[in-house]
Amino acid sequence: MLLLVALLGLTGCMESYEDVQYPDENEVINLNSTFERQLINITLLDGSIDNVLDNASCLTVKLPVEAYLNDELYQINTYSDLQAFETAYQEEITSRDQFRLVYPINVINEKYLETEISNAIDLELQAQNCVEGGTDSDIECIDFVYPLEVVSYDPIYQSAKVESIPNDNELYYLLANRKTEEVLGLGYPITVLDHQGEQVAISGNDEMQNLINAAVSTCDEGDEPFELGGIDRLATLRLLITDAPYPVELIESAYITINKITADHSDSTLLLSEELFTINIFELRNGLSENLVDLKVPVGNIQSFNLFIEAAEITLTDGRNFDLNVPSGASSGLKVKVSPSIEIVENDLLEILIDFDVSQSFVPLGSDNSPNGIRGFNFKPTVKATNLASSGTVRGFVVDSDTDEALSNVQVSVFDDNDDLYTSTFTESSGEYVILGVEEGSYTIYIEKDGYLTDSQQVDVLSLEEVTANFEMSPE
Repeated sequence: MLLLVALLGLTGCMESYEDVQYPDENEVINLNSTFERQLINITLLDGSIDNVLDNASCLTVKLPVEAYLNDELYQINTYSDLQAFETAYQEEITSRDQFRLVYPINVINEKYLETEISNAIDLELQAQNCVEGGTDSDIECIDFVYPLEVVSYDPIYQSAKVESIPNDNELYYLLANRKTEEVLGLGYPITVLDHQGEQVAISGNDEMQNLINAAVSTCDEGDEPFELGGIDRLATLRLLITDAPYPVELIESAYITINKITADHSDSTLLLSEELFTINIFELRNGLSENLVDLKVPVGNIQSFNLFIEAAEITLTDGRNFDLNVPSGASSGLKVKVSPSIEIVENDLLEILIDFDVSQSFVPLGSDNSPNGIRGFNFKPTVKATNLASSGTVRGFVVDSDTDEALSNVQVSVFDDNDDLYTSTFTESSGEYVILGVEEGSYTIYIEKDGYLTDSQQVDVLSLEEVTANFEMSPE
């Protein structure tokens, strides 16, 4: 990037004005330009998620809050609580008069300013210019992937700096409060999320403006007028997480922290949770799972889920602990595609299993034959989603053919009919293994363990059924 290269070398006062190199036209953000306004609108805080509370797309009610439906008090502490509250709102009342907030509350406007509201009239005055379906100007269908860099140059003091911007709030502040003489430029290349949640690499202002112009007509996500009965066709979505584990004798624990879960639902993004989950996924092996989400969702279809992973760490059996760098899972979310897409039918229970493969996600540096041989890990999250309604379970026991004793830590690998690895696991001390969420089809199961001959079996997996594959391993 010309601007970045030119300005990184500037320190303190410059010797002469001639040394100053201004940014290329395809990088600079011109003051008061349409492009600047569009960038600011992308960074505005979208308040449409909680319109059941404030009916205002440019305001967000700060949680926790309390609200009444027909004199029944609801505690709304998280966005999962908010979704449950909206479902109850739709099902239980026929008039807005049957709803009331408990004041005082705090609201945050689209420019991130927080205000205390003491009564319903004050809230209505705050919301009068951005009622649902009103004049909120945020561009919701494009999101920056952070961190990104912004280069600023002050021609008066002839100084330049490169700032790493971590979120919408700080980028908004930088753009909305810039000095009139200050020259700003984006540190291309940057990555953005389009209206379908796909990552798009952008190399200059022209590409960025073209993306905005092409997508702006879809930027009313959640801004349609809020009406009673607007979400009357619902189903239950239950999201579970399990693990295809790493060799058992090497690992003490493997924690991941998830701070947000969304789903690409029909033509919009559905917020499923903003609760903080810290999960030892190493414990979720051989048939064990943990519940992430259990809530009502509107009918439609789901193409993918997005897990926003904040942190990951792994502890070996020798006591060493490794905190791992999370690639982009915290800022843009780890997309877990569902193929084919899942159709949500009214009144159905939809159970989706998120299989977090520790053996492929925590990639050891050094030798993984023993804990002492491992000097670190790279974190490359490998996750798949399976609809439990269209999948089955494979289980079995592995024993020594001579002694009939259970064999632990036998690697069990499942290959599909194209000989591609589908998933893998390891037997417990009881010799048992269990693999949940195996899609319907034909598979070959291979087992291997040092000191024994490998073996295999073919199995046919049917939806909602369990198939057994037991093995007797022969010593070499």
